[in-house]
Amino acid sequence: MDLLRARSRDFGIELTPDQLDLFQIYLDELWDWNQRVNLIGLSRMEDVINELLLDSLLPLPWLPEEGTLLDVGSGAGLPGIPLKICSPRLQTDLLEPHSKKVSFLKHVSRLLNLKDLRVIRGRMGHKTPPPIRPHYDIVTARAVADLGRVIGLCAHRITRAGGLVGFLGAAGEKDLEVCRGVMEEYGLKIAKKRTYRLPGKRKRMVVFLKKR
Repeated sequence: MDLLRARSRDFGIELTPDQLDLFQIYLDELWDWNQRVNLIGLSRMEDVINELLLDSLLPLPWLPEEGTLLDVGSGAGLPGIPLKICSPRLQTDLLEPHSKKVSFLKHVSRLLNLKDLRVIRGRMGHKTPPPIRPHYDIVTARAVADLGRVIGLCAHRITRAGGLVGFLGAAGEKDLEVCRGVMEEYGLKIAKKRTYRLPGKRKRMVVFLKKR
């Protein structure tokens, strides 16, 4: 976990020893399960730390200490589990449609023993709505769909004072410009954004959209 701690510091995020212990458990289980179940597409531990764990932590400074968080299309728990580890008082729901990934999320959530963490099988936009809360203070969606689609699926689940965290690639500014109309339609505005580079990768962007 020395690599995660060092890289997190580069982005102004300080992880405690207890948090690093939980990250080690999570990483070990993720690595082990991925040998049997296709959870992630990376084959090097360093890439998992840089491209998944570190990337998931970038919006951490924008999150409230308390409240509710919904991670849509959580997959292997990214970014929901890293954010929950670092914000334990956030009541967090991980929404994932695929049964094998749901099994992993339930397994690792028991091992981590984090309070107020629920794993829910379902899909946003499905004809049968998932059994989630009516509204959340924070909604995250990473590698689910393009930003416009994510806004359309998730905006109605955000509280009046809440926000949506979006993860964008190298064309982040262009993506935001394309989505101006969609943001206006759903009453969202750009509150914060951050352009960054992960080791050996092209620039990326994380954006925080808030209700107007």
